[in-house]
This record gives sequence, structure tokens and C-alpha cells, in this order.
Amino acid sequence: MTRQSWSHKADDRSVFKLWILSGAALLCCALGLAAASSQFAYELEVASRPIFLFVAGYMMAGAVFLAVAWFLVPRSLTATNPLSLLMLMIGFGLAMRVVLFGSVPVQENDYYRYLWDGALTAHGINPWAYSPQAIIDGSVVDPTIVMLKAQAGPVLERINYGDLRSIYPAVSQAAFALAYTIKPFSLEAWRGVLLVLELVTLGLVLSVLSSLNRPLIWSCLYWWNPIVIKEVMNSSHMEPALMVPLLAALVLCIKARPVAASCVAGLAVAAKVWPVLILPAIWRPLLQQPTRLVAAVASAGLLVLALYWPIIATQLDQSSGFVAFSTGWERISASFLILTATASMIPQFLLEPGSLARLMAAALIVITVLLSNRKPVAGPADTVQRFLIAASAMLLLSPVQLPWYFIWIAPFLCVFPYRGLLLMTLTFPLYYAFFKLTAVGVDEAWLLGLVWAMWLPVWMVLAFDWWTGKQQEPDTPVLPAAT
Repeated sequence: MTRQSWSHKADDRSVFKLWILSGAALLCCALGLAAASSQFAYELEVASRPIFLFVAGYMMAGAVFLAVAWFLVPRSLTATNPLSLLMLMIGFGLAMRVVLFGSVPVQENDYYRYLWDGALTAHGINPWAYSPQAIIDGSVVDPTIVMLKAQAGPVLERINYGDLRSIYPAVSQAAFALAYTIKPFSLEAWRGVLLVLELVTLGLVLSVLSSLNRPLIWSCLYWWNPIVIKEVMNSSHMEPALMVPLLAALVLCIKARPVAASCVAGLAVAAKVWPVLILPAIWRPLLQQPTRLVAAVASAGLLVLALYWPIIATQLDQSSGFVAFSTGWERISASFLILTATASMIPQFLLEPGSLARLMAAALIVITVLLSNRKPVAGPADTVQRFLIAASAMLLLSPVQLPWYFIWIAPFLCVFPYRGLLLMTLTFPLYYAFFKLTAVGVDEAWLLGLVWAMWLPVWMVLAFDWWTGKQQEPDTPVLPAAT
């Protein structure tokens, strides 16, 4: 055996050891989260919970992940046994998820709404018709709803924003109903559904990477991401129900099946509204094929209309979650602070600053998406980048910016791992510090400073990479090969 082959074997062994150490470190973080989660039980006062310790551990996991993304992955691209490395990575990522079964969701309670909506949907009741508070007050006399109210235990009373009717569209409701069918009002049944959806998401990410001839190990940028793992398997957010049809539409686009991709994208829009922003990327290649364009637009439009009709048929007033979210919600968004400050300097003829800022944010998002689709699609990687731009614009410019929204862009970072976007893995955990600071009555100026601590590093790195031209063209790998 030559000295060079011995050297390659030694390098492979060291790389495998680093992967094992990194995976073990992230698995320990997941185990620590599971063990400490009991201190975040619903009944405990927020001020007494070890939130700062949790934030520190969350950020530590983010730092390990960034080390893997920025240093270990490039060293692994020349591994002589990539399949073994991939299996090792997938196994660790699966273990990180499994150990979170049975954990208490840390500072999150959205899942109560999912469990209740799933019960209504499984029984054929319109989940957008009644607010939880109306049911608690006894103003709803439907016998099935009364029966579910008695069975729900604490679920109904613990729903956040109980005075609002559900904001989750039909595809999300189908996932909730599936969990109810497995076991009524069970968080663990819902987590089982999420785990299956996550495995499907991983399969779709691997399919995209394979189609682009990219190393499959890049899928670790999704599968090992601490935000994805915590916000899905511990917090139990519904984002995988959105990501499966979204990524399936991308796979169909790469396979040059835009009409089918439009239909599947319609399912993504029926999981959450914002994926309507990816439709221009699907339809752009059809501008010279008017018949297929009409078929794609019509199929997606009719499907979305059919799936949203039960929502439209209810009264869209301030008790609707859709109306309340689009007109009034704002959370930890530095970009929206800038837009609101800008709007306040404009004479108030028709709109107050908050509403004008929302219109400005919506306009910026739409303009960004349209500009990204102004040129013909250069290839499959260009399509991926257009999906990423749409999701990133929604995340970075929205009035509401929450950690689980990062999941919208995480799969696309496996193809374009931009440093500024990956940096959110380190900064987003600061969001949870707001709960502690608010509970102990910290001055609002400190809370404002925390918003900038979260977002300023992200914007600075994105701006720096754009200014220096370090980000590569769509068909060029972003992570350098190991030397």
C-alpha cells in the first residue's frame, strides 16, 4: 500500500472521529434538553424557569453545528467512504430526535391548538368556525364539540390566543387529524407524525442533492440543525407538514414537471400561506409555453381555492386567526422596526405607521421574489436558489420572526449554505431570553437591544458576503472542497 493511500485512510479515520465527536456533542445537547425540560412545565411560573441556562445550551449546540457546517463538511467532501459517513450522520440525527419524545415543550404551547384542531377535523367539524374561547364559554352547543371538550382535558384551556379561530389551513389540519386518529389529544402521537414527515423531508433533500450532483453529506445542514431538531421534536411545531409538499414541488421542478409541481405547491400553500411566493419560480420556465402555463396556474389556483374555501366561507373578521395575524401581529423583527420607523416619518393620510409598514414589508417581499425571477432559469440549482430567496425574503422581512420559521430555509441551505443565514442557528436561541426578561420586568430598551443582538450579526454577514462577492454562482458549490 502506498504512502498516499495510508495518508487517505488516516485522514478518513480522523474525519470519522470528528463526525462521531460532533454527533455525540449534539446528541448530549438533545439529551440535556430532554432531561431539563421538566423544569418548563406549563404550571411553573416563567420567572422560575431556567431559561437563560436553556438559551446557553441552545447556543452551544448552534456553535457545534456551525463548526460542522463551516469546517467539518468541507473536510469530508473527499472521504473515500461517503456512504458510511452519510449513514453515521443520519443515525445521529435520528437519535437526536428520538430522545426528545416524552420531553416537555420548552416555552412553547402551539401544539395545544394542533391537538384541538385535529380532533375537530377528524370528526368532520370545520376547525375555522369556532374559537376555543367560544367553546369554553359554552356558546357552542354542537353535541360532538361538547363531547370533545369533555375529552380534551387541559388541552382546550391552554390554547394560545384562544379568542381567535384557527390560522392553520387544510393540509396542516389533515396532519393534525392524523395524529388524533392515532391517539386522541396525544402530543407523542403528533410527534410520531412529525418524525415521519421529517424523514420524508430528509429523503427529499437527498433527492435534490443527488439531482444536482452535490455530496449527500450536505444534508447534515438540515438533519443536524439544532433549531430544526428543537423546534420540531421538542416544541412540536407543524413546519414539516409544510416542508414536505414544498420540497416535493422543488423535486418536480428539477425533473421538469412544472404542472405537477404547481399542484404540489398548491398543497404547500394549503399548509401555510407564504409558499405562494415560490409559484413564480415554478411558472417562470413556462412563459414561452402559454398552454402549459395556463394549465399550471389553473391547476394550482383551483386546488388552493378548493382547500381554502371552508376558511373563506367562515366570517373573516378580527376573530379569524388569518385576519389577526396579517393585520396586527409583530414579533422580534429588526427589519420591521426599521420599516415602522420609516413609515412614522411619512404623513399619516390614510394609514397609521404599523399598517403602512406592513404594506412596505409585503411590497419588499414581492419585489424581491419578482426580481429573482426576472431572468430565465439557468438550471436546476438556479431553481433551488429562487426557492431559497422566496423563503428567505419572507423570513427576513416579515413582521413576525420566530425560531421555527428558520425551518422554511433550512433544507435549501444544504445546497446554498450561506454563512449569514446559517448564523441564525447561533442567534435565534436568544429569542427565548425574551420570556425571562419580560417575566422579571426588564426595561423595554434591553428587549430592543436583544432584537438587534439577534439580527444585526445576520444582516452584517449577509451584507459582507454580498459586498465582497464571496458567495458563488448558482452552479458552483458554496462550500469549498477539502484540500
